[in-house]
Amino acid sequence: MDKSFSIAAITQRILPARIDRRLEFVRHTPQPGNVAPGPSPISDWDTVAQIICKQASALIAQGRYQTLESRLRRLPEGIVKENPWLLYWRARCCLPLDLAQARTQFEKVFVLFKATPDAAGMFSAWSGVVDSILAERTDYTLLGNWIKVLDTLMTTHPTFGPTEIEARVTASMFGALVFHQPHHSDIASWEARAQRLLQHDIDINQRIALGNHLLSYHLWRGHFDKAAQVADIIKLEAGKASPLTQIGWQANEAMLAWFTRSAEACLETVAEGLDKARVAGDQAAGFQLHAQGAHGALIRGDVTAARGYLCAMRASMDNARRLDVALHCFLLAWDALCRNDFQGVVEQAQTALRLATEGGMPVLEALSHLMLAQGMFEYGKRRQTLDHLVCARDIGVAMKSNYLDFQCLLLDAQFSLAQQREERALRALRKALALGKRHGYLNVYGWRLCMMAMLCKKALENGIEVEYVRELIRSHDLQPPCPPLECENWPWAVKIYTLGRFSVVKEGKSLHTASGKVQGKPLALLKALIAFGGREVSEAQLVDALWPDAEGDAGRQALRVTLHRLRSMLGNDKAVQLKDGRITLDASYCWVDIWAFERLISQGETTRPTSNSEKAHNLYQGHFLSKDIEYPWALSMRERLHSKFLRHLETLGRHWESAGEWGKAIDCYRKGLEVDALAEVFYQRLMACYQQQGRRAEAMAVYQRCRTALSTLMGIAPSPNVEAVRRALANAF
Repeated sequence: MDKSFSIAAITQRILPARIDRRLEFVRHTPQPGNVAPGPSPISDWDTVAQIICKQASALIAQGRYQTLESRLRRLPEGIVKENPWLLYWRARCCLPLDLAQARTQFEKVFVLFKATPDAAGMFSAWSGVVDSILAERTDYTLLGNWIKVLDTLMTTHPTFGPTEIEARVTASMFGALVFHQPHHSDIASWEARAQRLLQHDIDINQRIALGNHLLSYHLWRGHFDKAAQVADIIKLEAGKASPLTQIGWQANEAMLAWFTRSAEACLETVAEGLDKARVAGDQAAGFQLHAQGAHGALIRGDVTAARGYLCAMRASMDNARRLDVALHCFLLAWDALCRNDFQGVVEQAQTALRLATEGGMPVLEALSHLMLAQGMFEYGKRRQTLDHLVCARDIGVAMKSNYLDFQCLLLDAQFSLAQQREERALRALRKALALGKRHGYLNVYGWRLCMMAMLCKKALENGIEVEYVRELIRSHDLQPPCPPLECENWPWAVKIYTLGRFSVVKEGKSLHTASGKVQGKPLALLKALIAFGGREVSEAQLVDALWPDAEGDAGRQALRVTLHRLRSMLGNDKAVQLKDGRITLDASYCWVDIWAFERLISQGETTRPTSNSEKAHNLYQGHFLSKDIEYPWALSMRERLHSKFLRHLETLGRHWESAGEWGKAIDCYRKGLEVDALAEVFYQRLMACYQQQGRRAEAMAVYQRCRTALSTLMGIAPSPNVEAVRRALANAF
């Protein structure tokens, strides 16, 4: 027998059509007074009602709410009112249209089922009440009472019956806990139940409902690997769900994308979802998709795109939905933060916090506290800043959220750095980045790219989670306000070493720098560009240095060709820029050791002279382009850097002497003599340090070394200053 003609198939295909014909017949048949219509050719009204109830679940799963509502409407009202299941399905039909009315009807139906008592009916009606509250997004505090109702109900009815009802109740209860009571003691057991049911062969719409709540739960707690596993399960069959369910799932996919992948992936998913929402005419789904779009745009600091999504949210927002308004205000606060409008941050975040608290959504409360903490800090209100940070942390601890802990620690580090509390800042940064590395956190609610760049720079300077931090920088193309030249660990696209050697490193790999026909001239151009300062070097200066014999435009043409080859070699057109006849090596893409060296030396002169000295010493491996003696244009830079380094060593050495740190002073002077064996000042100071330590023999050995070097290399005797130190040594014994 052909399976297409099974009893089930006949029920699915033929019986509903017969019901529709009978209902249509009854609707157009005059009924005398209060006399009930006679029995139908199919059966009596109770039988018709039973068949409608049997078909209702499938119609809802297909998104055919209007079809079901039409059938229910054509039944006699007396029949509907006497049958709680018909009332239940009528309430389900209200869900997409009028959530408040649906909730009221579900509450009445729950009372009717409780009087029966009908366990399956009570569970189903309870689920309907909770789903309508969740979808309404107005007052999640109402969920508290219904969570208690289910606890009581399960003491008398410990089993749910059919898997379909268990899945429906589990999705509703778990959703209520995730959004309103994420700290609930039983949430882990409900999460396990939801995870188990997700593997069952149940209606795809119900599986997506479970998946949506699981996704939010795992993401907000910072368990991205578990969230990804849920998404992988749902993706396989999401296309079979009703259109509205698919749109809702895409909003959650967009959220997953910006949490775990990139802003671009999020915005692509948002665009797909908005196309479907426009076709389906689902304004509520459009609001959620635009919200995720705003998240994605703000994550990458694109305030223009963010404003577009925020305006679209406002246009589709129902002001009666308190928690939607709260979310919109939170995103407006984030947008204001990115634009340094701190008054706007505080105003919008305060509104978001008030509405989230009134609406009973702890996660949004915590995020609003974190946003307010940033706004208050910028206003110098340290006490309020700490209060909001503590409130957010308390919510995170209660719901066991690593992700909220990560955000609180990052802000703690940011605030501590601004207050010059270095030790506390580094401690918080180590904890935060260890969490981030362990769980793969790449994005943060309410961050600013410039502040994250500064935290990453501080982490790299102190060797904190270096590889993870580099990945953060690369994934977001982070850049501090000033290129962090002093931070060699920054993941520069190109790094160029010129002190004591010449080497070009691209994306962590050294380029072949042997001179030859292919690379010789581009490398010579790179060296000359750096020798002339690297910034806004005129084409004429470079042509004179590299093509002195060229006539007319030949030199300029050769320069343009060589510049093209250099860009190709570096693999980045932005690394070397040509504008108005001047060439610049872009410090946002290229790190050059002499730039870092000069930055470190300059910082040492303006702050503490020892703060960056070791880094500067490590960078100065020898003279600038020491092997390129054939290039006369390199001489000026070579001498300048040489002199600057010697002056720095002398200043630093004298600083250590004044502090009584003789050993450190000796190290400085020894380093100076390694760089320049004829620098008498280092001999003189080195002898004085040894004298202070009572190391007369070593001091005299330094004098003999000085005398030999000067006599051999210069044919002169030591200066009077050096001789004076020698006599002082001799007279001391």
